[in-house]
Amino acid sequence: MGNPRFTARKAERRRQWIPPKIWRFFYARMPGGTPSRAAANANLSRAHRIQYHTGIELRQHQLSVTAMTYCQFLRHLFENGRVSVPTVAPLLDEELADGDRVIAEYERHDRSHVAGTAPELDVEAARWAAVRFFRACQFAVYRDIDAETIQQELGRPYVGATAPNALYSVDLLFRFLPELAKFGEPAAERDPLLDTLNRWAHDWPLSSVGMKGVEDVSIEGFSTSPALMQMYVDRIIAAEDHTRLSSPVVRDHVRAALGRFPELGPKTAAALAAYEKRNTSA
Repeated sequence: MGNPRFTARKAERRRQWIPPKIWRFFYARMPGGTPSRAAANANLSRAHRIQYHTGIELRQHQLSVTAMTYCQFLRHLFENGRVSVPTVAPLLDEELADGDRVIAEYERHDRSHVAGTAPELDVEAARWAAVRFFRACQFAVYRDIDAETIQQELGRPYVGATAPNALYSVDLLFRFLPELAKFGEPAAERDPLLDTLNRWAHDWPLSSVGMKGVEDVSIEGFSTSPALMQMYVDRIIAAEDHTRLSSPVVRDHVRAALGRFPELGPKTAAALAAYEKRNTSA
């Protein structure tokens, strides 16, 4: 299961660990120096703050690696990006509660990087996403699991309201969806896991920026939250996912984010210009 993106220097580390998607925060260098985080958050049109992810590779637990519990999986995912995937087993209430605490701890750190005021954490929504993502990683590795089991575990819908706090909380885990979907691409076209990931991508568009084949999504659930809209715009620019520019509202936000500095996202700026040209000639 080779991957040309990884160099030989990383091969040894790759043998035992899963380096999942890691979100990094970059502040564009402007004339006169690099703005502080406060300056970037205060004036995003001039100091555009971009989030982007590096990649994910999954590998099943081996005898040479200490098996991780659900809670350990989350902690390592958030802290250092190195996790081993255990075999599928029921999750106890105590494990779920421990996982909730890990997510809450990570969320307190994550919100400090959000431009503006992030919505409050919805613990139930975050738990739903964490369990679903944990199971999806297992099914991506243990490919001999039958479709009925996959559907039983992953087909449980989120039953709460898709308010901004729920979308923000689910995104703590589902921001890793695009790379997990890439990992499953070699599977059969009607693979039940990929079908589920694609459904999640449409249902949770904030988290699926950059994912192939995701179009005509609705931003209604988070368009009223300036923090989440800025997060969405940042990801569109970073991932150069121009399919998301079909919405006039999104185009306006992206244009405002780039402001007088289109060099912060030259390809996105060009895509915006193309949309404007088409609209003018129509």
